[in-house]
Amino acid sequence: MKDANVYLNASEAEIPYKRITTNLIRSSSGFPKLVKPSGDANLFELRIYDSRNEEALGSKLKMFNDHEFKIFEDVGLPMLFFGANIAGTQMPCLTYLLAFKDRGHHAEAWSRFGLHPEWQRIVVLEEYANTINEIRRVFLKPLPYSQL
Repeated sequence: MKDANVYLNASEAEIPYKRITTNLIRSSSGFPKLVKPSGDANLFELRIYDSRNEEALGSKLKMFNDHEFKIFEDVGLPMLFFGANIAGTQMPCLTYLLAFKDRGHHAEAWSRFGLHPEWQRIVVLEEYANTINEIRRVFLKPLPYSQL
């Protein structure tokens, strides 16, 4: 709370946002719990995957639960949370957060992902075709009062 004092007592002109939006996200069976980032995490990547409908989202969730979590682990993409939005402004979609030391570690891990043999195998499977129609990425930095 001491570190957050500047933020909590900011004037209207200093507030760093216009509005706060809230989404309720249900974790998946393949990634059921929050994970604390490593101590050197200084860059976070929030990823939001929009699907055209709930069936397509279900297929993408299956793809993660059955295959992608293991690939992420293999290539060094450290997840903090993962789940499907069940309330909010962005539905149907899934949302997850990754943590990295810096941009270099981020680029290295993602470059390994695309080359991973299991990814190469599953990305062409018909059951996972057209599950995502947009991916939004937001990069975040921790602030002194962040709990991460």
